[in-house]
Amino acid sequence: MTIHDVPAAEWPSFLERFSREHRAWLATVYGLEHGRPVRLVRSVTIRSVTLEGGASDRRLRITFGDGVSLLVPHPCSVRVQRRSDGAESALEVETVEGAFVRVAFRAVARPEQVDGVAPGELTATFAASH
Repeated sequence: MTIHDVPAAEWPSFLERFSREHRAWLATVYGLEHGRPVRLVRSVTIRSVTLEGGASDRRLRITFGDGVSLLVPHPCSVRVQRRSDGAESALEVETVEGAFVRVAFRAVARPEQVDGVAPGELTATFAASH
């Protein structure tokens, strides 16, 4: 596996694509506490990852399937971890203040290898159409 830096100019388009391709995927969210990795949230579905604010107050919002969000203020680095076949296995965000958040998927596949609709999406789609 390799980790790729996403240039800041590409964050909006990268995060939009990342959110669309990984919507409703199960993930575990990790952070750092006193320099050691800690699990923040286990087995949650990802709804979206978005960039908000302007240059001086930029923040990254990770929204989960239940509507709860994790706000990451002042991101300075966005990285994606990929397997050799190109499948994305994790998203990492580092902040100016030295905080670190990692969203790691429980199962990894290239988006075109899955059917495109997660079980949680079926319920949401059905409810919206009726």
